[in-house]
Order: sequence, then C-alpha cells, then structure tokens
Amino acid sequence: IRRTKRLMEEQRQPAVLKEASRYMAKMSKGKYTRISVPEGEQTIRLETPDGQFVDSIFLSRGTAEQLYLSMRFALADEAAMTTELPMILDDLFVNFDGSRLEAAIDIIGELSSRRQLVLLTCHDHIRDKLMEQLSSARLVHLS
Repeated sequence: IRRTKRLMEEQRQPAVLKEASRYMAKMSKGKYTRISVPEGEQTIRLETPDGQFVDSIFLSRGTAEQLYLSMRFALADEAAMTTELPMILDDLFVNFDGSRLEAAIDIIGELSSRRQLVLLTCHDHIRDKLMEQLSSARLVHLS
C-alpha cells in the first residue's frame, strides 16, 4: 500500500512541484531530490536520495527558505508561460550560508536567461558574490 501510494504521489505530481523539486535539488546540491505534498495532508516534505522524507517543520531556517524559494521560482515560471514577466527579488538570501548562496545564484543565472530579474540587496557580500558569479549581472546603485 505504501509503495502504491508513493507511486501515485510521484506520478500525479503537478508540473509546478516537479519544477520546484528540480530547483530544490540544485539549491541543496542533491541533499534533497523531491518536494512532496502528500495527498490529504497539509504539509510539505522533502525527499532525500535514499528515499527518506523530512517534514518541512523539521528543516533548518536556511533549508526551509530554499524550499519556499524553489516553490516561488516554480510558481513564477508557471505564471510566465503565457506572458513574459520580470521578477523583482528583495534580499532573498540573507539567511543563506556561502554554499546555499552559491547554489541559489546558479539558479538566478538560469532564470535570468529566460526573464529580466531585478535583485535588491543591502548586503555587500551578496552583491559581491552575485557580481563574481554572474558575468551578465549589472550593478545599479540606488540612492
């Protein structure tokens, strides 16, 4: 029964969750492979490569923010399928350590190839990492 339920959840997973799972796998550098929203439950879980599940309430703040950011990116992708939309992001990475920041910037680079992104930050280390990692990034100072 568990196996059948798992197969059903995997196969019926909406496109948004599949894309969010892809973002999460990239941001977590493979530590988590899939986002799961079990049918009939009001929770979000992350699956590890060995098939274990971690409920979102047990995630660290940084991992939880990666999860919600993955969901936001996937939802924005879905909304942009019919109309090209720019994306404005305000200080997303303040609770990310260096590894999380680098992985997230890789995804920002991917997203920027499909749409205009405006990322606001007041943190020098985030600005510097973005400029270092994304050759196409342009810096605009606001007064």
